[in-house]
Amino acid sequence: MTDMYFPQPEGKKAQFETEPSVYFAPGSTAPGVIHVQYRSLSLLTTLEMASSEQLLPSLDPATTPTRKLCPGICGRPASVCLWDFLPSEPTPTRTEIVVLHHPREHKHKLATVPILVKCLRDCEVVVGRRLRSGGSQMLDELYGEAVEGFGGGRRAVFLFPGNDSMPSVEIDHWHSTLTDANSKSIVLIVFDGTWKHAKEMVSASLPFLSKFPTCVCLSYDVAVAGGSIFRTDP
Repeated sequence: MTDMYFPQPEGKKAQFETEPSVYFAPGSTAPGVIHVQYRSLSLLTTLEMASSEQLLPSLDPATTPTRKLCPGICGRPASVCLWDFLPSEPTPTRTEIVVLHHPREHKHKLATVPILVKCLRDCEVVVGRRLRSGGSQMLDELYGEAVEGFGGGRRAVFLFPGNDSMPSVEIDHWHSTLTDANSKSIVLIVFDGTWKHAKEMVSASLPFLSKFPTCVCLSYDVAVAGGSIFRTDP
């Protein structure tokens, strides 16, 4: 092993009984950050070293273990591969779907939007923090039709809980108001991100969205107490 020198922390005069130990810091945000621990009878000091290259020998990429990925269309880590469950061809749908995919979700290895695209043929993904002109040709067409004052037969909605300043309509009620002619071409806009990110994405997109789509929400029963359908392991 390569010899390494660890300077004593400034202002600490305690004598160390053991050699300092080195470990990689879980969750470190800076690349190559490691922690160095000094131990004494009554002292535990943790230092962050800005570059591990100065302390540890370089690793050979050829011998460094890497996570195996699905060799097929799934693209997920092999341990959570969904290849066997995906359709051989994306399924056509009457409703066209546009997903605004938050950049942080886009970088996530287990993001579900890429799986959705492999399952549904009429699904378009826009990566970004807001919808605006130039992001989607289909939405640009709907925006232009609304601004010019004529409709082309397609009806657009975006799915998000409403509030006092932006009321929403239950999607079942909205759909019941459509005629047979315009119920055959629907564009559904959804936002993929955490609740915090989704609210920011909707707010930032309102200058664009306020021109043509209707805000809709899922049907619910006000008599039923709120709660989460998600559970975590004990």
